[in-house]
Amino acid sequence: MNTAEVKSIKLTIPLSDWSFFKDLAKVRGWKTTESTSRLSGLDKAIEDVKEGRVYHAKDADDLIKQILED
Repeated sequence: MNTAEVKSIKLTIPLSDWSFFKDLAKVRGWKTTESTSRLSGLDKAIEDVKEGRVYHAKDADDLIKQILED
């Protein structure tokens, strides 16, 4: 296979289909690379801010009230 004719892609598939995909890749002569993505705490916090899941308390009493209501 000429490297000029190669295209890399990122594909997300369910773990239940991984075995089937690996077998297919092996038959076709494709190269597979496994990785599991996990968000760090900071990435989760940034995602929360982007999605608007951040709440502000006007003072300590309001904070305690918000905590106890959940």
